[in-house]
Amino acid sequence: MPFIFIRLGVAFLAAALLSPSPSCAAEAPAAPRVLRHLTFAVGVDVENRTDTKVSGIGGPASGIASNTGTQIEKGSISVDVVAVTADGGIVVDVSEDTDTRKAGVVRVAILGSTISYNPNLDVTEEETDILRFLSRTFVKDGEISVGTAWTADAKSDIGSDHATYTVTAVDADAKTLDIAVDEKESQKGPHAFDGTTRGTVKYDTGVLVPLAFTLDTKRQGPGPEFGQLVTVETKVTSTLTFDSFHKPAN
Repeated sequence: MPFIFIRLGVAFLAAALLSPSPSCAAEAPAAPRVLRHLTFAVGVDVENRTDTKVSGIGGPASGIASNTGTQIEKGSISVDVVAVTADGGIVVDVSEDTDTRKAGVVRVAILGSTISYNPNLDVTEEETDILRFLSRTFVKDGEISVGTAWTADAKSDIGSDHATYTVTAVDADAKTLDIAVDEKESQKGPHAFDGTTRGTVKYDTGVLVPLAFTLDTKRQGPGPEFGQLVTVETKVTSTLTFDSFHKPAN
């Protein structure tokens, strides 16, 4: 499901679940009891290309000059579930450790297609991709079979996000689904872009967790200089490697 408020830079607190009250701010809060621990292996492959129009006046021949950079990282993302709310939400502590960067622990509340966290902190995009599938209402209610589809939409003042999820396979136990992801997003303003995401998710409905997924995202928008077009292509792969509720299949 789309989490446009994260992609477009809007974040907020889930009040008492995310921070101590002012009266106890001077005291170190007790560490919450971990209800469930999850670990995901993650790989991120990013290609960033900038195409610049060349006029040919007083320099090289007119045309398009391209500059490309790539980044590949591998590592793990850890998620500790620390609270479950009566309205179907969960609160988690998420962190990332890859060979190119380390992201410290951030407390995140997930309710439906809404993610809330301290706006002074940061959640990486690959963490967001995992968190979207941890929502307890990710899969549509009711009978599920091949062809079952549902949509999720999100809008803000500067953009929109529309995702369609379609079941492509149901395992014999009727608990494990293969789901196709088709998502379109758009952002206006100084960092405007249009983007698409295509991918697949293997999801366990019995314990509400993504066993594995691959997401390919392409975003295009104007660059910082006149006549520039920036294209960013990102591939995120993830596999569940440990779940205190569930032993992943080999």
